[in-house]
Amino acid sequence: MRNSLPPLYEELRLLNAAYDADQFVRSQTKQRIVTTALGLFPGYDLGTNRFFSRTGRALIDAYRLDPSAIVRAGRERFQRTMRQRIPGVHTKTLNKIAYQADTAVQRERAAASILTTRIQDLMGDLSRYEARMARTRTEIETLGLLLQEQGHLCQLEHLCGLTLFNLARIAGEVGPFSDFHSKRVLLRYAGLNLRERSSGTYKGLTRISKKGRITLRKVLAQATFPLLKHDRLYGSYYAQKRKYGMAPQKAKAAVMRKFLIMVYAMSQSREPFSAHRFTHPAHTKAGYRQLQMVC
Repeated sequence: MRNSLPPLYEELRLLNAAYDADQFVRSQTKQRIVTTALGLFPGYDLGTNRFFSRTGRALIDAYRLDPSAIVRAGRERFQRTMRQRIPGVHTKTLNKIAYQADTAVQRERAAASILTTRIQDLMGDLSRYEARMARTRTEIETLGLLLQEQGHLCQLEHLCGLTLFNLARIAGEVGPFSDFHSKRVLLRYAGLNLRERSSGTYKGLTRISKKGRITLRKVLAQATFPLLKHDRLYGSYYAQKRKYGMAPQKAKAAVMRKFLIMVYAMSQSREPFSAHRFTHPAHTKAGYRQLQMVC
């Protein structure tokens, strides 16, 4: 393991840590909002993203998600207010919210006041975390662009599902690709190298070691997840792995290995992307067995 990194990579790694910390707290804040909102407005339901969609945020901003305030406004005024904030919102959606508010107005007013204030405070916290994450993302992309201009990071943003943000985050966790004399060393650094789990006479399955950088594997998982769709870079490769019986997590790990090797090869050679070179899958069961791996 390396003791130090060039300043640019060190800065990227620090930004990665800051982004992940804010992302974690944002997730916790969202969960607190959901818990509080369900206590205040138990019948409210607009789907899985009901509190953080444009409609949900507008409802919290205008009425603090207080069903009593919605009922006091009246159906017509409520719809007019919401349409001013979200042009094009469906009448069916607004009618559903109004109906749910009618069924929840029996709650004690004192409890409602406490919960509405709590929700408003939490939404303010959420907005601050999201704004800070947006700024951090911009800084990471700026450093990634600088690495590309210097020829140290491949340019793959034109591929559907890939972003400069994720490429830069990978660079920050890896450091200079030139520090690795082979792809095997890089895979070991990421904890994606294959090893057989055995003890005494026991011979286990071949698995990835998970001895390297946890954050690098996390970023790789986030970067490759959009590439698993059938029309994306590794869609057919992933589908082949699943077709021959590989478990989803194992197949995803195989994609992570393949993707990291591709980024390494292109950053080293500085050659343009070649779909034929990097997307040729193992189409046979024999090829599957050779590449078999588990998490």
